[in-house]
Amino acid sequence: MGFQEDYEKARDKGKLKRLTKQIQSWDEEGQVLMGKCTIVEPFTEGQFDTEVNSYTIETDAGIISTVLGSATDKQLSKIDPVGKNIRIAYRGKKTLKDGRPMNLFDVDVW
Repeated sequence: MGFQEDYEKARDKGKLKRLTKQIQSWDEEGQVLMGKCTIVEPFTEGQFDTEVNSYTIETDAGIISTVLGSATDKQLSKIDPVGKNIRIAYRGKKTLKDGRPMNLFDVDVW
């Protein structure tokens, strides 16, 4: 049996786990991301010199990774979302006093 046959067998039995992540960017007010939070890890590749969290979420559409920003990170750190269901709704941007933009979210965890 070759790799293709092994793959098809695993797929047909529902034993595949997709590891590739899609990146969720927040562009339009009202966007929603919902699923199970599986990983929270540091992210330092952003436009500011600050470390924030990257959230990996298993959704009906696949595995999605997103960054929410330090304000939302602080709120989520109080409950540790890993292993919990999460719904993130984007509410738009706000400009801070120092001129930096900040994304606004409604986050529900259960």
